[in-house]
Amino acid sequence: MGRIEEEQPQDDSRAKLALSALRQRAEERRQLTTRPAPAGTPAEVRQLVQELQVHQIELEMQYEELLLAQVEAEKSRAQYVDLYEFAPVGYCTIAVDGQLQQLNLRASQLLGAPRQQLVGRRLTLFVEMSSRESFMVFLQQLLITEQGQTLILPMRRIDDSVFYARLEGMSVLTGTTEPQCRLALFDVTEQYQAQQALTISMKRFRTLFEQSEDGMLLLRNNRFVDCNNSVLRLLQLPHKEALLGQHASAFSPERQPNGLQSFALADHYWDEVLLRGSLQFEWCRLRANGEPFWEEVLLTSIPEEEGSALVHANWRDITDRKLAEVERATQQQRLADAVLNAQEVEKRRIAESLHNGLGQSLYAAKLHLDHIQVGNEQASQQAKSKVGQLLSSAIKQARTLSHQLVPTMLDDFGLEAAMKDICRICSSPVLQLRCHVQPLPASLPKNLQIAVYRMAQELTNNIVKHAQATQAQLRLYKEGSYLILQALDNGRGFDAQQSSSSDSLGLSAIRDRVRLLNGNLNIDSETGQGTDVTVSLPLAQDRFTTAASAG
Repeated sequence: MGRIEEEQPQDDSRAKLALSALRQRAEERRQLTTRPAPAGTPAEVRQLVQELQVHQIELEMQYEELLLAQVEAEKSRAQYVDLYEFAPVGYCTIAVDGQLQQLNLRASQLLGAPRQQLVGRRLTLFVEMSSRESFMVFLQQLLITEQGQTLILPMRRIDDSVFYARLEGMSVLTGTTEPQCRLALFDVTEQYQAQQALTISMKRFRTLFEQSEDGMLLLRNNRFVDCNNSVLRLLQLPHKEALLGQHASAFSPERQPNGLQSFALADHYWDEVLLRGSLQFEWCRLRANGEPFWEEVLLTSIPEEEGSALVHANWRDITDRKLAEVERATQQQRLADAVLNAQEVEKRRIAESLHNGLGQSLYAAKLHLDHIQVGNEQASQQAKSKVGQLLSSAIKQARTLSHQLVPTMLDDFGLEAAMKDICRICSSPVLQLRCHVQPLPASLPKNLQIAVYRMAQELTNNIVKHAQATQAQLRLYKEGSYLILQALDNGRGFDAQQSSSSDSLGLSAIRDRVRLLNGNLNIDSETGQGTDVTVSLPLAQDRFTTAASAG
């Protein structure tokens, strides 16, 4: 480019010198036209000489104009060469067989070799093997249609590096018999890679969108514009057209369970997600048949051009989870009521024991103390003896009641000793109650031990009060990851299929305790065949253990 800029001032100087000399000669010629012809010259000759002189001046003026035109042409040619050679776009001329005939500097840079090495070679050799057929079709289209064509394909430089080029070409007719193709080469590697990455990203998104088990939707202006098949399954719709275009509150009850109108609440959530970028909430929706179901909704805003936004919605059916939560809440309430009822029953039992046992003994002792008479030694001694017996009975009843309320044997000697103590206390001349306890884990939770102890007490009390048995057993052992408590008797039994019968025999409290401990209760009994009650408790206890051990 520097050489071209140096040549331009030299051309201008030569043109100026030529024009100056031409003007000087023209002036001299002009003076000749005014010089008179020699004397004796015929008039016709003088007229002819003047016409020739004028014609000569006209030719010289035309020559001057031609020189000016030549200067302008040289300038235009220099500008064209500068634009062609140093353009940021590769230009080349190829023959019908793809042979390079001419190319500029940028084209040689794209192909990675000097022009001297490229001229005469086929451009097809620089096209990736997989795209050569497409390139040949491209050249044929240029020659056939005589219209501009565009093609993007991978090309390989001399050093084997690959780049993506966009070819824009057209065919032209020159002085030769065969047409030529003029091509413009653009390096679009970065754009191509970005487009490929975008295409792959879109394909992945569509795959995730279409194949997701969760409902996937796209919304614009808070109306559905696309959805996957999982949404159709959730709503039980036959095709997308039944949903697309509708408001986000479509297929919803008029009001949500919190009392708010679905339409207004959906608009509120739309504003929130545009403000915050994402939003998660739970929503009650209706299937096509009117059946309600719960979904967990996750909204994500996808900003687009200014003033517009696309929102991606993820629907997950949580109906089973919501029903489980309701069931769990109901169960917890039922268990809490059962614990309170058990506590009330225990309080009434304690009150009855205090009133009918300890209270009566103390009242009788008071009556005998009132009969003590001063001066009547014999009557006083009898009264004192009776009062002593009554007080001893009261002390024994108080000790028994205290033992029932606070299992001191369990605290002092452990669960095995406490179980055996229950059998010892409840055994009588008419009932032989035996206890079998296998070795238990040393790390047995304290609350679990108390719960087992309380259930063993209740089972033995049921045997004593209701079974009318002569033989009974309490068994406690570990089986796998469960602790097994078993109570057997040879009493009158009952129909285990009738829950009212088993509950009337005091087993309802045991059922509640077992449920709190996530265990299982099995009752095997027939009328006249005795009863077998088996309680299975998991050794890994949860937060309900404390509640089960209370009361």
